[in-house]
Amino acid sequence: MKDETKLHRTHKPAGLGKLLNNIPTRTPVLYPLYLARQVFRQEQEIILPGLPDAFDGFRAVFVSDIHFGAYLDERRLDEIIEKICAEDADALFLGGDYGEDTASAIRMWACVKDRFHAKEGVFAVLGNHDVSDESAVLQLTCTMIDSGISVLDNETVLIRKGDAVLAVAGLDECYHGDPDWEAVEKGCRGAQTSIILSHSPDVLPDYMKKVKEGEKAFFGLFLCGHTHGGQVAVAGKAIYSSSKYGNRYNMGMYREKGAQILVSPGIGTSFLPVRLGTKPVYHVITLKKEKETDRE
Repeated sequence: MKDETKLHRTHKPAGLGKLLNNIPTRTPVLYPLYLARQVFRQEQEIILPGLPDAFDGFRAVFVSDIHFGAYLDERRLDEIIEKICAEDADALFLGGDYGEDTASAIRMWACVKDRFHAKEGVFAVLGNHDVSDESAVLQLTCTMIDSGISVLDNETVLIRKGDAVLAVAGLDECYHGDPDWEAVEKGCRGAQTSIILSHSPDVLPDYMKKVKEGEKAFFGLFLCGHTHGGQVAVAGKAIYSSSKYGNRYNMGMYREKGAQILVSPGIGTSFLPVRLGTKPVYHVITLKKEKETDRE
């Protein structure tokens, strides 16, 4: 296994990266630089077993890895917020790494203020870059809460529509924190189906090992980011993976123990402002109830 200390250290923008970031990229001539500065909308339907009728068609936006700072300034942040809020979603899920470090994450939320919104609420977890300065994490969390964000640290929120209940839970950051699956599972009891937010997919394998053969995970959908899809990928495989499991959860949809897993390549970049083979995206998800034909 790779050295996790090196693997999950917080990457500051490199000197080369700052030089590259100053190169004008209004046309795709310098494609890796150009692609890194775009934002794409990815729309998908996700069928969730046990989803109540009341939540059939529930629309959520999932955004991860904004990395506000040297490579993503206020102008680009404004464009991203405008696109996301125009979706008029039922819920907004945020997957962490809002800045390149804790200080820039706080600055991002100072810029955002009350601009993120959704009908049923905005739900968020923190990423490894967000917790790089332990002494300022509380300030970051308070800033987010003041902006109307539900910051979920091994906590669960229940969204109710009559007797129908959808649980939304968030796990603590996994490299420097203490993800508590037991607390999250307990909080989801009583809901017909559950959505779990985590910054990284690296919390999954240990949990999945505990799910016995023939049994299913307690949640229907798991949303995470962190990997950036490698930023540079060939045939869907990262040249360098930030996950200790390599390309096991690089980007896209996966299915394990009956659960749907969405690993977002995110919006921002880390270390160098380049992308190739992996687009910066936000996700527009429509939850659909399982039909008899889906079980066949």
